[in-house]
Amino acid sequence: MDTKRTHRRLGNTDQVNFIVGLGGITLAPLGYPQAVRLAHDAIDAGVTHFDTAPSYGDAEAKMGQVLADRRDEVFLSCKTQCRDAEGATRELHESLRRLQTDHIDLYQFHALDTDEDLEQVAGEGGAYQAFL
Repeated sequence: MDTKRTHRRLGNTDQVNFIVGLGGITLAPLGYPQAVRLAHDAIDAGVTHFDTAPSYGDAEAKMGQVLADRRDEVFLSCKTQCRDAEGATRELHESLRRLQTDHIDLYQFHALDTDEDLEQVAGEGGAYQAFL
């Protein structure tokens, strides 16, 4: 496989992923067996980046069934909509439990849309402190 055409570096990091990722939102409407099969098939096809969020229904739990055995094959990103450190920390730990893993490779602020959102996240007691 010509990885120059099928893989990209994530920003200025050393992380290189297949250009197609699996969005957890696609698993939410599926039943457990179908969602789990889809996630396994994605890894088997070379997908190396899984992305999800607690707001995607039961997608984290479905993804977790696959990650329990194949976590080392996936770069995992997740998000929080919480703007405070306490909420973001709580949501992170809940995601880790549902995803059946001890780490998330990229944790993101979900729907950071306004200056007020940014001020909350970056301010004293904001979610950024949980990320650190």
